[in-house]
Amino acid sequence: MNKIDKFYQKFNGGYFACIGVAIAIISISLAFVLYMSVDSSFTIYSHWISNLGAGPNNSNVVFNSGMMVTSLFTLLFLTFSFRNLQQKGVNKELLKISFIAGLISSIGLFFVGVFPMDSARTMHGVAASTYFIGMLSFSVFIGITELTSPKIPKLQAISGFLVAAFFATYLICGLLAWSDIHSVEYLRNVIFTEWLTLFAILAWMLERAIITIVDSTHSNMIMRLTLKA
Repeated sequence: MNKIDKFYQKFNGGYFACIGVAIAIISISLAFVLYMSVDSSFTIYSHWISNLGAGPNNSNVVFNSGMMVTSLFTLLFLTFSFRNLQQKGVNKELLKISFIAGLISSIGLFFVGVFPMDSARTMHGVAASTYFIGMLSFSVFIGITELTSPKIPKLQAISGFLVAAFFATYLICGLLAWSDIHSVEYLRNVIFTEWLTLFAILAWMLERAIITIVDSTHSNMIMRLTLKA
């Protein structure tokens, strides 16, 4: 047994996802409150998520640091999930693709915090696109990967495709806005669906974390009962 396996035996990877989601929600919420305290015009229909990273009253510091820390906990959970799924008999090649997509997404999220949109717009755009495209690829490929194992409930695998549906809606709204750059309504839809997609990702990560924790607890109980018998 290597050091990584020993580490995850002591610390269930599902808790890392819970911590990451909690940090993301707290940092976004706090940044939102700080921003609103000096500029009440901020809404999820008129401002991008990244506006928090360039906001006033230290909202930028809270948001950017929160995204960087969240990415680290996401990576810890991703590594745990990779090793956990290896033991469930999934397709190894698909699992590798899923892991790479998740890794790319985590890196993108980290650099979203490193490069705020106000001081490094181009780099921020690259980082944000990397995060969203990486997460879209991860949600699709991890769903396909989990469908290859009879040990994984189908609903768990399908949940990844639901997240992908939010991404699809976001992209469609973006194309509509691009086709008519003067449409304020189309732009509002793009901004709103970006927020919805983020909430869907966080909910999905939390759901996967809870399933992992419950599954691990159940497996440990069976192991203890087996040893006693």
